[in-house]
Amino acid sequence: MSRCWEEKMWKSFTQLAIEEAEVGVLGTKQSFGRHLHLKGGATGQIQLMQDWEWPYMFALADVGFDLALRHARLGGLSSLRILEIGWGQGISGRRLLENAERAGNGLPQLQIEYEVVELHPAVAADARREAETRKKGTVKAFHVHEGPWQKILPELPAQSYNLLFYDPLNISPRYIGEQQRFENWGLPMCVFEALQFYRVLRPGGVAVQYAVSHRTSTVELLQRQVAPLFRALSLSRLSGLRAEANSSYVTAAEAHDLYVPAFVK
Repeated sequence: MSRCWEEKMWKSFTQLAIEEAEVGVLGTKQSFGRHLHLKGGATGQIQLMQDWEWPYMFALADVGFDLALRHARLGGLSSLRILEIGWGQGISGRRLLENAERAGNGLPQLQIEYEVVELHPAVAADARREAETRKKGTVKAFHVHEGPWQKILPELPAQSYNLLFYDPLNISPRYIGEQQRFENWGLPMCVFEALQFYRVLRPGGVAVQYAVSHRTSTVELLQRQVAPLFRALSLSRLSGLRAEANSSYVTAAEAHDLYVPAFVK
């Protein structure tokens, strides 16, 4: 797809307003209420996130943080640099920050830097508000990169992060009422993404990501396409979650049986 099409989609996305939502199950530990939906687009609504996902977000954050901290300490590091792609409702971001504070209580010398990439300006503003509340403690820096991850990630320095948490909405032409005008060929998207993860991770660094595949077996993609790029793959499962009845981005079967992958460089 040409960059002009990408730019058009990103611009359209950033101009959509956020729907009002009722209070969510996590209260102040999540942003935008029970769900994060945008008004407009081709269907009148773009679903970014819903709070039924919180146990999965916690599982990904916990596995990733624990592995990253373990490998950092094995390497003699007293600092941990975290990069999250997609702030969303801030569920995983706050969990990562809470994990950092808890780890700091037992390791006074530990220093954490947290960065997040977020495209939508209202969601990025919410992340900045959270940053204002965390100016003391183990988290020594909290930085928000506003813009598309496809442009920001390649500009970040190589071998700089101990943990990468990846869960963005990859916007496609259908969101703005356009047909796909480019061919489906070349590397699978998951391989393209994983190559970028590998570049920015330090040796021993960990990448975790939301693992739902609608067209191909999730295990096949993780084990055959992505895992060979890394030194190790930790793969666990989380079962029993129930998506909202109107969820358009995940089926009931997919939500009920989710994989929790963590790749170690």
